[in-house]
Amino acid sequence: MDFTDSMLLQTQGLPLMLMQAEFETELPTELWTVIVSTYVREGQLNKDNFVVWMKTRQVCRRARAEADMAVTSIGENAFCGCKSLTFVSIPESVTSIGNYAFDSCSLTSVTIPNSVTIIGFSAFSCCHMLSSVVISNSVTRICETSFYNCGKLVYVIIPDSVTHIDYGAFRDCSGLTSVTIGESVTTIGTQAFWGCSKLTSVIIGDAVTSIGIRAFYACKLLTDVTIPDSVISIGQYAFAFTPYRKKMEWQALAERNNWVL
Repeated sequence: MDFTDSMLLQTQGLPLMLMQAEFETELPTELWTVIVSTYVREGQLNKDNFVVWMKTRQVCRRARAEADMAVTSIGENAFCGCKSLTFVSIPESVTSIGNYAFDSCSLTSVTIPNSVTIIGFSAFSCCHMLSSVVISNSVTRICETSFYNCGKLVYVIIPDSVTHIDYGAFRDCSGLTSVTIGESVTTIGTQAFWGCSKLTSVIIGDAVTSIGIRAFYACKLLTDVTIPDSVISIGQYAFAFTPYRKKMEWQALAERNNWVL
């Protein structure tokens, strides 16, 4: 092994517990390389004792194989607050993205793979650089505030697999201009699109039965809304402070369905 400065640079940021790891610990080969180079740098191991590394190669191979097993979920707070994180590739093996998983990161785009079924609470909230999101046709629920305050997000297509858009899911996405809501969504939650100040058009799928309180509140440019006959309940102030609220089309719908808003 070449104990170069570039190798030693890889040790920066490693937790102290890894720096002090015992040599028989089962760790992936790459991590062993970093740990051994750290010991060399700190004078706790010299090159004459490098035989330790050789003796652990078999253990390391087995540990590496275990480490390469498919990731099935991204845990709660996994990358929360990683402000230098601009890109992530989520593998097809992942089925769920946990609460706050990427909250307050600097991601510019995200593709949710076809294996994911749930996007957790505030999973991508406050990702202020996020301008593009592709939600796969396997996601069934977009949980509370999943994309809250993603100010650069321009458009969203909610696939037909989604049944619920929860509270505040896209609240304060101030750059959002258009939304297409899939044919399986039954509920648009309270404050789901509150404060999307550039939103001009929304197409609501035929399965929606309820639109929550203040769902599109203060969407100041919203003029084009398609509300299907399936909708039987619209919450208070759902379209308050929007141009759409003043349109004759809205007035006719409200009277026809006896909506008291």
